[in-house]
Amino acid sequence: MNFLESLSQDLQELFKDNVEYDVIIVIGEGPYEKSFRAHSNILRCRCPYLYSELNNNNDYFEENVRIIRKPQIASKEFYNDFISKHPGIISESNNFKKLNEKALVSIIKRDDLQLDESQIWDLVIGWGLAQNPTLPSDRKYWEDTDFSNLKKTLQNCIPHIRFFHIPSKKIFDDIRPYQKILQTQLWDDIWGKICVPERP
Repeated sequence: MNFLESLSQDLQELFKDNVEYDVIIVIGEGPYEKSFRAHSNILRCRCPYLYSELNNNNDYFEENVRIIRKPQIASKEFYNDFISKHPGIISESNNFKKLNEKALVSIIKRDDLQLDESQIWDLVIGWGLAQNPTLPSDRKYWEDTDFSNLKKTLQNCIPHIRFFHIPSKKIFDDIRPYQKILQTQLWDDIWGKICVPERP
């Protein structure tokens, strides 16, 4: 199952309890068309973004259900935009650790992602560990090859983390133990910022 299919299921799961739905949102067209059923009150509480779309839309009603069609919005574009505004929908999903690298990078590199850098680090590390199930659960038993394997797994993710926006305590407690997966110069710069924060 690919990323978009998994995310589609997650969104449907979000709204699955809405038996008495009064909104259907349809995005894309042809074989890429996806639809989601929801209740306007649920949209108001859980998804302000979609609710605002509902209020600004003049689409038609069919048997007392408002149909909102957005054929010009590609599934991937819609999902990425939705995730950036509601990252919990995917980060809390059982499918999150099954994301492929390309999908993960497309999420964490967005400037409008509603997560702070500390949370992004936690997601990236969690995803990386899931891709390496043979790593010892206790890091004190890790060998250099273990760090190397994790470093290789995350080599395209780490450049998108803004380490200098992460609080010093978080760096000391949660990032320092993984310093071996970072480039030496990057770690030196991060550590230098902690030790001499007033230095530009």
